[in-house]
Amino acid sequence: MASHSFLIVLVLALCHSSAHGAAPASSHNPTQVTTTPTPPPNVANEFLQPHNQARAAVGVGPLKWSEMLANATSRLVRYQRNKMGCQFANLSDSKYGGNQLWSSGMAVTPRMAVDNWVQEKNYYNHTDNSCAPNHSCGVYTQVVWRKSLEVGCAQATCVKEQASLTSRATKFQGFAFGFRQNDLSKSIDLMERVIILLPDACSIDDLH
Repeated sequence: MASHSFLIVLVLALCHSSAHGAAPASSHNPTQVTTTPTPPPNVANEFLQPHNQARAAVGVGPLKWSEMLANATSRLVRYQRNKMGCQFANLSDSKYGGNQLWSSGMAVTPRMAVDNWVQEKNYYNHTDNSCAPNHSCGVYTQVVWRKSLEVGCAQATCVKEQASLTSRATKFQGFAFGFRQNDLSKSIDLMERVIILLPDACSIDDLH
């Protein structure tokens, strides 16, 4: 049986930020999963190091690992497992954005996932803050968002289809210098749902 890896990277507005929209959800709908709790330090570093290498390459400061954000993303992963069949989180109408990846035929490590997103650097034009025609580059700008401070990740594996769901949250201060704000509309229903999953992270008022 071929191995299928399903990954999502979330950008969490804690509490003054904007984010890129999530990619369309996969039509594949694996249902049986097991969850992995907050990653141990070695797994955390597998996520953190490629983020910081990409950031250093463009003169952006490093991220720090956040246990609080890792726990928060673990809650979101469990929500996607229990309520959404291990599909992508639908964040298109919220202040939350996401980078998502579906891979078939191999296990995807944290570094492989981040490296995949960083490849979009090839399509980013820093001069006018745009993507090359017929290409996207939003997942790359998420990785190198200048005002990002902390990152936390969590993962669930969809056993039946050998798929994994990985979530990443980032704490921000303000907006990224050099990257335009993505003006996304807000869904109160979605925000309330996320706040339930992420207690004490932000208040609803912080997200208006």
